[in-house]
Formats: sequence, C-alpha cells, structure tokens
Amino acid sequence: LHDSSCNHVSATPLTRDRTHRARFFLELFAGEGGITRAVLRKGMSAGPAFELRAGPHLDFTKPHVRRLIISWIASERIIAVWLGTPCSPFSVARKGVRNFELALEKDRLGASLAWFSAEVIRTCISHSVAFVLENPLSSRLWKFPPLAEALAHVSVQSVTFDACQYGAPHLKPTRLDGTLPGLSCLS
Repeated sequence: LHDSSCNHVSATPLTRDRTHRARFFLELFAGEGGITRAVLRKGMSAGPAFELRAGPHLDFTKPHVRRLIISWIASERIIAVWLGTPCSPFSVARKGVRNFELALEKDRLGASLAWFSAEVIRTCISHSVAFVLENPLSSRLWKFPPLAEALAHVSVQSVTFDACQYGAPHLKPTRLDGTLPGLSCLS
C-alpha cells in the first residue's frame, strides 16, 4: 500500500543549513555504494560511501573515524544517513560453526558495529537528521537491545518488503526502520 504522501516525495537538490553550508547524504556499511550512487544520480550531494573494505580512512572500526561521523551528524552537516549494518553475525542462517575463534571475533566485530549503529541512530534522532537502517527481515540485529531501544523512538517508522520488488534476483524479505520522509512508500 502507498500512502497519499508518496505522490509528493521528490529528491531535493543540494540542501543548505542556516549558515548556508552544503548538507550531504552519508551511507554507512555501504557495500558497493549503490545508495550513494543513486543519491548522486538524483543531483544531491553525498559524502564518501563508508565501507570497512574501502581503506583505513573509511573504516569505522577505527575510533577516530567513528568520532568524525558522529561529529558530522551532530554538526547537522548531514541531511540523511543510510546504514546497511552487517547482518552476518546476527543471521538466523548462521549454523554449524567450525572455527570458534573466528566466530567469536565475528561476534565481537558484529556487536561493536551494532553498538556504533545505535549511537549513529541516537545522534540522528537528537539532531533531527533523517536516517534509515536496512537489514534482512529475519536478522537478529533488530532484537539487539541498544538498537531496538534507539529504534523504539516515536519518530521511527518501519517498512518491510521483498527486495525482488525493486529488481533484486531473490525474494530477500527486507526491513527498513528510520525517519526518512517517504519511507512508507516502499512498502
């Protein structure tokens, strides 16, 4: 179902804050950076697509990179944040672990990134910066207490859909939670 507000959702070209500084979109856990590319194609301004594998300057396992991201959000230079927090440590499909040391390291990293995602979301909410968190519908990430608590804010809406509706080769039931205007149009 689409609500009537979906007819009025459009991409706003570059938005400026009260001091006339350009504001930009930020994608975290970007993978191949597809959301960032789509934002740029719409004529909006975007920061770098942050991804662990993209190099140390974009690696938010590093405290200085995390502080930078949080400071950008708090300074209200960011218009919206899209988070594709890694789901593999929280996957219901994760079974038959053979290498327990590697699994433990994955769990530590997954928890750390989920904590950071919750911090980003709380910062976005407190500074009125739109955000979206994307993950598979079945992901246990949705039940991670700090994240579930942040997403319980009254301004957050939740949308579920099958990714194949938007061209993905598989069904992939997906959930988006966030405050991005027009988000409900995706369901």
